[in-house]
Amino acid sequence: ILRHGVSIRRVQALLDTPNQLPNNPAAPTQPALSYTLRCEQLTHQYAGRPPVLTGLNLAFSPGKMTALVGPSGGGKSTLIKLLMRIYDPTGGGITLNGTPIRDLSRDWYRGLFAPVPQDTALFDDSIRANICYSVQNVSDKALRAAIEAAHLHLLLDDTKRFPKGLETVVGERGVMLSGGERQRVGIARAYLKILCGEARFLVLDEATASLDSEAEAAIQDAIARLQDRGDVTIIVIAHRLSTVRRADMIHVIKNGGIAESGTHGELIRRGGAYASLVQSQSLDPHPHR
Repeated sequence: ILRHGVSIRRVQALLDTPNQLPNNPAAPTQPALSYTLRCEQLTHQYAGRPPVLTGLNLAFSPGKMTALVGPSGGGKSTLIKLLMRIYDPTGGGITLNGTPIRDLSRDWYRGLFAPVPQDTALFDDSIRANICYSVQNVSDKALRAAIEAAHLHLLLDDTKRFPKGLETVVGERGVMLSGGERQRVGIARAYLKILCGEARFLVLDEATASLDSEAEAAIQDAIARLQDRGDVTIIVIAHRLSTVRRADMIHVIKNGGIAESGTHGELIRRGGAYASLVQSQSLDPHPHR
């Protein structure tokens, strides 16, 4: 009883912590067929630290894949959190179809995003529940499409490891799955949210880091199909540059700013920071030659 009492007090203290970004129930939403995000002189600084991002001007357009690459600590993940309004920037701003996101309903705005972090959070529940938990009234067709897009169907065919198929329980934090398998579940979860029309931004933060080459290629094909729809904006952070070759725009973020921008081919010809990253990973700079 004493041990549980301590735990309860800690949980209660967390629940009582004021939200730094309170939601205004009366704040407007902005329903649209597609959305464009723009960062204007975006700056962010954590308390007591030097600025993480300084004066960024970026656009993320529907039907396009934008990749953020560069060294660790350059500000890529912070930029993603600002775009999703987990934080508000300390300078500049972000607009959605021209409206400052601060003026929109926080919960509605966050619902436009389908994020896939590097470490996907899973519950002690079935694979089906972990994929579908954020979406209501999922059709079997949409669920199958999401599973195939994440290259998860081949794993479920292994009846020894998954005797109940989609109903197999994965354990606390997904302990029964490998890192790559957890990532596939996370990708299927995000893909399903987009298929069901509940999200318009797919955000992949090192989401293919633990995948083998075959699974990575299959997921790249699924991303390409989303691009073809024309109403989904795709934002990718990746250190494995094979993931971002097909991006419509690649931004190299370094020391809180944009070192260079362009397509894969343009940046290779430029011979700058991106070309050095490609060379360091021993990638063929001209994969379609």
